[in-house]
Amino acid sequence: ISEAAKSLVRSMLVVDPTRRLTAQQCLEHVWITRATDQASSSLGALHKSFLLIRRLPLFQQVDPICLKEVTQRLKQLPVIPGQYVIQSGEEGTCMYFVGATNDQSMEMEVGG
Repeated sequence: ISEAAKSLVRSMLVVDPTRRLTAQQCLEHVWITRATDQASSSLGALHKSFLLIRRLPLFQQVDPICLKEVTQRLKQLPVIPGQYVIQSGEEGTCMYFVGATNDQSMEMEVGG
């Protein structure tokens, strides 16, 4: 358990209400704000990946809970232009979703 989490819990458990954190102070605590920032960026990427996968014919009949599991296992990897992800005749061990980013570079999501 992180020191920031321990600090928050200690501050919430103070018996004296004048020294105890208010609800607003709890929401502004570094442990909460850091977790919220990480979760929101992560959730946005997960949702985007989920919607992408859901559109593929292979996954249209798959249970959403299974798709969520697949989505959570994806990792983003940068792709250098001209780099091979897999070549003809090679055995694939992962799923690859390749797309262009805003700056026209490529990024790949790998699940395996």
